[in-house]
Formats: sequence, C-alpha cells, structure tokens
Amino acid sequence: MIENYKRDVLRYYQKRKAEADLPPSMTDPTPASLRDECLSVFQERVSDVDDKVLRGFFGPLQKIDEYEGLIKRTDLDKYKPLINFLRGQTSTTEMKNIELLAWLIDYQKRPYGREEINEMPTNKEQGRQVNPSPPGEKKSKKRAWVYLLLFIPIVAALWWQIGPNESSPESAVAIRSLLGGGSEDCMYWDGERYKRIACEKELPDKKIEKIDQDKLAHFRKITDTDTLTERSIGKVWYTTIRGVPEYYTQEGFHPVYASRRLKPLTQYIINKYVYKTIL
Repeated sequence: MIENYKRDVLRYYQKRKAEADLPPSMTDPTPASLRDECLSVFQERVSDVDDKVLRGFFGPLQKIDEYEGLIKRTDLDKYKPLINFLRGQTSTTEMKNIELLAWLIDYQKRPYGREEINEMPTNKEQGRQVNPSPPGEKKSKKRAWVYLLLFIPIVAALWWQIGPNESSPESAVAIRSLLGGGSEDCMYWDGERYKRIACEKELPDKKIEKIDQDKLAHFRKITDTDTLTERSIGKVWYTTIRGVPEYYTQEGFHPVYASRRLKPLTQYIINKYVYKTIL
C-alpha cells in the first residue's frame, strides 16, 4: 500500500540520519541545500529508474539528461513542503515529495510499485481460475518428454565411452553439459570481478547468472583509486553507493544493483572524490 511505502521511506531517512549516514545537506535541509543535493545526486548516480521520480517532481522532459538544467532553474519554494514534512511540521505530503526523498537517500525499492511490475500472481492470488493450456500445447509437451526419454539413454551410452577418455576433454565437457552437470556456463560476482561457476551450483548471497565472456575477461572493480587520473577519463566508469564512489573498468550496469547504470568518469568526479578538491 502507498501509505506503507511512505512510512518505509521516512523510516529509512530517519535511520540514516540517526546513524550520521547522510550528507549535511540532508540532515537539516533548506530549500537551497535540497536543490544542491539534487544536482549532486543527479551528476553521480541518476539512472533510467529515476525518470519517473524526476518527471513527477520537476516536470516532464524528453531525455533524462536534460533534468540537470531544469533542477537549476526550479523555484526553491518547490522544496518547502518536503522540508516541512521532514521537520514534523506537517503529518503528510504529496507522493512526488516522498519519491524525491527516496531518490535523494537512495532508497532501493523506489519508485512506488516498481517491485510489483514484473511479478506474476499465483492462481490463489488472482482469485480466479487460469484458462487451461490449449490441446495442441499439451500434445507438444508430451511429445517433448517422449523425445527426452529416448535421448537420455543415447547420451548416457556416449558418456560411458567418452567420459573415461581424457584425450577428448572437449567431447567430455559437451556430454556432461547435455546431461546437465559439470559445465561451467555461468558466473557470479565476487566483489571485485566475475568468476566462472557451474550453473547448478549455489552460493550464499551470490547471484548466479549466464556467462558473459567479455565481462568475465574484462569487467573489474578498481579498488586502488590512486591509479585514477585525468588519463582514466574515457576508460573508467563509476557510480556511488550510499554516497561512496565505486569505479569499474567497463561500462554497463552495477553488478549488484542491476538497475543502476554506470556513468563515464568525469573531471568533476576525479576532483571531488579522488583529489578531494570539491567539498
């Protein structure tokens, strides 16, 4: 429910504030500090997911990249309802203000309703009976099972002959793959790089995904920021997670927060986080 979402966003803000995990502009916000924080967040970690948030608060634009100029031009009075709500001067506020707050504090379940978009309810949740599969579809499934049962003994016989033969590793891997075991066609993120793993294996708190040879070979997290200079521009991508910058060797999406697109490294980010010349 929407009220639960509003409550959760506010609680998350209060939690981060109590833990001193917010920038000064958010602990005791003013209209000007909120405007500046919007600009900072936009420059550091805006993603396509946030288009709905920006559109709802600042107004519609054709491209998400155009919002920086609109943020700079927005009347500061527009931020006052959110400030009054955070200070407890009002008990409620419009949804667009809640969504802006969720964006500024990086509340991961934003915007409202995002988690339900791709969920398929079960028959009980729908409260109605789903139409049965067409007869032709049932026959196709039955035929597929028959073919599979005929195919397994043939593959097993080949495995019996090829499996012990170490002189044919490629053939052995192919047979094991057909039998559903041993082929390392998947990968997982270990915190700094992708590593190969068999698809049937499970690791606690790790997402097993289909292998991408390019990512496996080249996608890395840069942990030594002393190596970042102006020469890194055009070769390094970044994002910030809860205000902390992360740098990567390839473009694409964050390996853990998959909705967050990595942005090209800029001189502004180098000055702010590497040289720390911008406060």
